[in-house]
Amino acid sequence: MDCVSLKKLMYSSIGLSGIVNLLLELKSANISIVLYRCDNLVTRLLKLLKLENLFYFSSTLDDAYLLLNKTYKTAC
Repeated sequence: MDCVSLKKLMYSSIGLSGIVNLLLELKSANISIVLYRCDNLVTRLLKLLKLENLFYFSSTLDDAYLLLNKTYKTAC
């Protein structure tokens, strides 16, 4: 998930709690989630909520794709 979009959603009617709930639902379904292009605000909020260990982080979409492929191959 592109954190630039995530930050925009945080200030929408969905809000931070809605986003976190959706991410946790995906994670509970054993779906790997890569957050990329995260700024300091998003990273700090996830750390504050003690959620940073539930997700993978990447700086670019290409790196996120490679990380997901690596994670998928390890799981198989």
